[in-house]
Amino acid sequence: LDIQIQNNYYITFLYSYYNITMATEKTFTETMKVTGENLLDTVKRLLHEGNVRKIQIVDKNGKNVFDF
Repeated sequence: LDIQIQNNYYITFLYSYYNITMATEKTFTETMKVTGENLLDTVKRLLHEGNVRKIQIVDKNGKNVFDF
């Protein structure tokens, strides 16, 4: 996988939050802009949180770089 990490990327991630007291689950989508050198650390942090269901990485031109 050859990704140029000098650029800015947008990470869109889908995650769920379960409210124990109300026994409900809500799903949220967020997008954040990260620099190339922070890309791997950000993905690792999101995966470590454990509630992320989908991660999509898009370059500054809107091209989908990675989707998992």
